[in-house]
Amino acid sequence: MFILPIIAVITAAGVASRPVRALDPSGSPVAGAVLETGGTVSMSGPDGSFTGPVMPGDTARVSAMGYEPWSGIVPWDGGIILFPDALPSGVLIPVTARRHSAASQGLAVTEVEAGGIPSAGMPGAHGIEIVSPGVAVREYGGAASVLSFSVRGSDPSQIGWSIDGHRIGSSMDGTPAVCIFHGLFASMRLARGGGSAFSDGGLAGTVELAAASPGDPPSIFAGADSRNGLWAGASSPLGGSSRLSLSFSSPKGPSGGDGRSGGTLFTASAGAFSTGTLMTSSSGEVESPDWSPSEASIRRSSLDSWVTCGMGCGFSAEGSIHAGGTRYVSDSPDSTRDSHSEGASDAALAFTPSGLPLSIETSADIRREWAGGTALGSRSRTLSSIGVLGSAFAGPLLVSAAARAETATDERPGIGARVSATLDRGWLTVEAALSRSFRRPTFNELYWPSDPFAEGNPDLGPETSTEADVSARVSLGLLSSGISLFYAVSDDLIIWTPGAGGVWSPCNISRALRRGVELDGTLRAGAFTAAGSVTLQRITDAVEGSTNEGMMLPYRPEITAGLLVEAEIMGMTPGISISTTGNRWINAANTIDLPSYSLLGASLSAPVPWIGGLSLELDGTNVLDTRYEETNGYPGRRRTFSAELRWEGPR
Repeated sequence: MFILPIIAVITAAGVASRPVRALDPSGSPVAGAVLETGGTVSMSGPDGSFTGPVMPGDTARVSAMGYEPWSGIVPWDGGIILFPDALPSGVLIPVTARRHSAASQGLAVTEVEAGGIPSAGMPGAHGIEIVSPGVAVREYGGAASVLSFSVRGSDPSQIGWSIDGHRIGSSMDGTPAVCIFHGLFASMRLARGGGSAFSDGGLAGTVELAAASPGDPPSIFAGADSRNGLWAGASSPLGGSSRLSLSFSSPKGPSGGDGRSGGTLFTASAGAFSTGTLMTSSSGEVESPDWSPSEASIRRSSLDSWVTCGMGCGFSAEGSIHAGGTRYVSDSPDSTRDSHSEGASDAALAFTPSGLPLSIETSADIRREWAGGTALGSRSRTLSSIGVLGSAFAGPLLVSAAARAETATDERPGIGARVSATLDRGWLTVEAALSRSFRRPTFNELYWPSDPFAEGNPDLGPETSTEADVSARVSLGLLSSGISLFYAVSDDLIIWTPGAGGVWSPCNISRALRRGVELDGTLRAGAFTAAGSVTLQRITDAVEGSTNEGMMLPYRPEITAGLLVEAEIMGMTPGISISTTGNRWINAANTIDLPSYSLLGASLSAPVPWIGGLSLELDGTNVLDTRYEETNGYPGRRRTFSAELRWEGPR
């Protein structure tokens, strides 16, 4: 715990490397645009790119002759769309042909570069807790492991997941319906706070994965670890408007289980048109908890495809489809064969009028979800939603408001809303936000087949949450630091409780109180970089008069923290890191807990002599071989050393 005084000030923000460019609505570069951020000014070149100290996630203002001024947070893809000047006003202009996403809103957002994205079956998942406050990760289940994310004390199903705006949340259990593999994605944007005002947002947080752009350089990588895990992959542009990325791995589970996985991601874009297709497959041995040994295996596969098109006159359209399946086989202690498939199709239309004294975006969306399986049977529902987003300057404040209403077949409607105000003073940015969010029950909760032990509840309604948060970020040359405070009340939480005859069934009966403080930032001084994060939170039962009122919810640590220190020495970059997770109660009465633990890591990155673009990366996770449990009965990963060779071509 000695690191807490340090990481309270020196903490980490996400890293982004995409160029920031000024573009017109057709995607053509705008030369001579002036960008102002953090007290510095730069001008775009012939290709529309800015050479000054600006990156996605920064707050900036842009103006150009003949175009309406733009001001806001630079989006993850770096593209700032400038519209022809209709009437003078200081408005926030939508920055992409795609609809606004929850992950592009607010200051409580972290962008993680490709190497820091947690990947199923790979060591180092806890690295995300160093660069992003408010996030806790659990890994368990074997080589085809489950990566369980919690944002601000949420349940994993209360997080919205997407790839380039395409929703990938499973209708079965709310977790990602695709496998996330090392090397397939260029970055991950993680937004903390309610995001149901946007179609891809979650009740407590949103994770958006981004594919590499066609203009990014080609790359090839291959690696191995000390526990006999292997992986390799490549990513390359195809012509000037498309890209293909491949990834394969033979991972090892925390207890040594074997697995195989692979994925392919194809993306293409031209002007206001973009499309993508992702195929993933994984299989492996299931590692059961030590208190209930078994022999089992699991296989998952998925196919996703999406397209976005700007149609002119302020209109844009989106369409997507998802199909996936899972097969579980157990031979001990009982013989079990279970398989299920699921899918979704989605169509959306958005309209952004021009020539108004404020920015407005309206959208309509229809989505069909279905699932079928050995136990669940055949289930489906249709979701329809309409949404609106408005932004404008009120003196020095940027004020934004968004709302979305969603209906579903035979279910109660859900309402999401968010209002925020942002003050930017260059070196200091402050934002206050209030949001209302919801989460629909999953098919497992609605239709779990009746047996002697459990049954679903088709009368369930959406969970709801009201959240207030205040964030501030300070940029003082070498130091960048941020703080966020949040307070949320979640109602109608779905809890499984025993009924007549001891049969368990889910009901909307629970209430939880979530509050906490998050710190993050970086310090760069010459060749030295220090980064880290700390989160202090209380996630408690708030059902008045209940036996467990005021008790912490299970598996929610009161503290997570991390620190990373790197230094460039003679062309090499050694680093050392430490992450800490506090104790976690495993029952609602708070009588049994899993002890806190700290994991020490080490790394070294160095170019390979005489081969341009080739580098060697060495990593050690859990270097002290700490014994710990992430989930009751599931031991955490032991000490693992890994090496990866990576080649990156010229731009």
